[in-house]
Amino acid sequence: MIRRSPGATLTVAAGLALLAAPATAQERAGTLEIGPEFTISASVNGAPITLLVQPEYTEALRLLNASKAQEIGLKPSMMYLVENVGPIELLGKSKKVTLTIEGTTHDKRVAWYDTEVTTKADGVMTPGALPYSRVVFQLRSPTEGEQVTTLPLDPVRERSFKGGQAWTTIAGRKVTIAFNFERAPTLTNASTGKLLLDASGGSVDTQGMETEVRLGLMRPTNLMQLNSPVSIGGLDLSILAVRTADDGQLDPGTVRRSPDENEIVVEAAPGKTPDYEIVVGSEDLKHCSSLTYDFDGGTLAMSCMPRGG
Repeated sequence: MIRRSPGATLTVAAGLALLAAPATAQERAGTLEIGPEFTISASVNGAPITLLVQPEYTEALRLLNASKAQEIGLKPSMMYLVENVGPIELLGKSKKVTLTIEGTTHDKRVAWYDTEVTTKADGVMTPGALPYSRVVFQLRSPTEGEQVTTLPLDPVRERSFKGGQAWTTIAGRKVTIAFNFERAPTLTNASTGKLLLDASGGSVDTQGMETEVRLGLMRPTNLMQLNSPVSIGGLDLSILAVRTADDGQLDPGTVRRSPDENEIVVEAAPGKTPDYEIVVGSEDLKHCSSLTYDFDGGTLAMSCMPRGG
């Protein structure tokens, strides 16, 4: 069994390396340009499928909709996983399959939950799990005056699910940067929300809302307005949805309301370091025309219109 701990940023046991190992350096070749639907054609054990390529997850994943896994006739192996999002627990199954993408075939493990992970395709795949050296997301036509800014990518670890994620440094902390093309607001967890408020100042709207977090699950969030925008690859972020309450606990600490309703207080669990992550949503991504993941070069290039441009 592989268990993911509860919280805003999900951590994964080392055993998931076998479940979702990214493409190896030997398997990577060429460039994939994708957009505007961000889907690719593939096959699992010879059965045709479409996959939504989504750079949201901080792992190199290949997830199928439950209905497609059943249609293909996949029988789960002994390796399964438990994923917790707040108080919600999902049981995932996995199977090693023959996966073909663009005529290239490899034996890879796919996973599925008893739910649909996307309505736009038969499953979801992250760019780090694709067999390409470069993956270019064409978000829209470029606009005159855009600037290209690069962020570093964590190296893809060939025997691990990790790697291939962009990151930046905010107030001396390493913050993972991901993207969701379907969710409008930019989303962050409580630990990162507190980090941003300390660095830039701002306030949190006391009117809560429900935001889709992961795997179609809705969780409580509050909108946070920063006094000074934080720049992520040349993209200025000033309004974010922050997860402020999840069963009283946010990985790896707890969050509580202070007497000041505009303040988030994060209390880290003893001996644990907070996970920092920002998932940029479509509302902010409308200022960018492309995202280019260069796994050989170890960079993410963002072509975006600068603030005030």
